Amino acid sequence: MVYFLIFNIVFNINPWLQESNAASNYEVTYKETLDNNSPIPLDREAKLIYSAGESLYYSARAEKHGLKGKDWKGNNINAQSFSSSSSSKDYVEGGLLFRTYAVDPFGNCVYISYFNKIMKVRSMDELTIIYDEPTIPKMKWDVFKDSTLQVGKYNCIKARTNFRGREYDVWFTPEIPINIGPWKLNGLPGLILKAEDIDGKIKFDLIQIKTQVEKMDMSRDIKNWTGKKCNFEESKTIGLEWAIKNWIKSSNLSFRQGSVLILNINLNDYIERYSEEHNLILKKYRQYLTIK
Repeated sequence: MVYFLIFNIVFNINPWLQESNAASNYEVTYKETLDNNSPIPLDREAKLIYSAGESLYYSARAEKHGLKGKDWKGNNINAQSFSSSSSSKDYVEGGLLFRTYAVDPFGNCVYISYFNKIMKVRSMDELTIIYDEPTIPKMKWDVFKDSTLQVGKYNCIKARTNFRGREYDVWFTPEIPINIGPWKLNGLPGLILKAEDIDGKIKFDLIQIKTQVEKMDMSRDIKNWTGKKCNFEESKTIGLEWAIKNWIKSSNLSFRQGSVLILNINLNDYIERYSEEHNLILKKYRQYLTIK
């Protein structure tokens, strides 16, 4: 299949300047799918809230700390009294496989203020952390004018970018001229309604769009976030190192050379792949690990 490239550029368009033909506020619901080499893909509902120059994307939210997921038949499962610092895991019980993930009142979040040019992140992978990106990531997009797709009632155009170790294909609609999308994806002249990495491991699919009448107060949500605060550089490895050390500690093994604990690590499971930083951590604990 041949696509025709019409431009290759980093967009830097403030979304509030694009709103002459758009409603001021949106609530966009996506289906977020994380395959991550599990026999059971993890899928859950996610929301993107946009209001007058700021946005909040979140998933894995619930009223209480707990555990959600699916069993091998695709049935939803729930459990309470589960720590939000635990990671998504595969469990085997009675010969049946379950795919689970932690939920809490805030969930995984990405907040963007286009006025202040900041991005704040709350991530619930191995460890719940809170950090600021140095700036809003600028993505270099290839846009294909002749590759179009209708998503819901909206006509969309295909675009492609590389971002932190993954290549993403997305479909955006100029009919909603705000340059945001699910998760951290941004920078196109229209709302991103569908996105996936080319390996099919990470997917964001539109469920519905609602227009909001009142401006949403996102600052109160951000001020109440809980988790371990760290800087951007620390965020790249803090969860990985915590998971390894916690595994060793829970197994009552010391860090001395010759311990027999084996922990399987697959760096391809991470949405953001920081190869150099991750490999330094793996080298540090190499005697305990089996690397895939």
